[in-house]
Amino acid sequence: MLDNQNIYRALINPNKTKQDYDDKILSIDYNTAFGPGDVFKWEGTNSHWLIYLQALTEDAYFRGDIRHCKYIIKFKNKNGEIK
Repeated sequence: MLDNQNIYRALINPNKTKQDYDDKILSIDYNTAFGPGDVFKWEGTNSHWLIYLQALTEDAYFRGDIRHCKYIIKFKNKNGEIK
């Protein structure tokens, strides 16, 4: 994830139900605390990805749909911190 710079091993597979190359499926251990709305950096391609949908049918590990981020935005939260 971007905030804490931890590196985790995960599977990133193509989404065979869509023809868009910017959509993939992430499979990772629940202990990593990844969830919808998180953005992470894929070290192998040096690209950023957004988890936008969780597959709730999977109990053994976190599985979610991810989309390639084309832009990086910064904003101030309610405490004035830049995120």
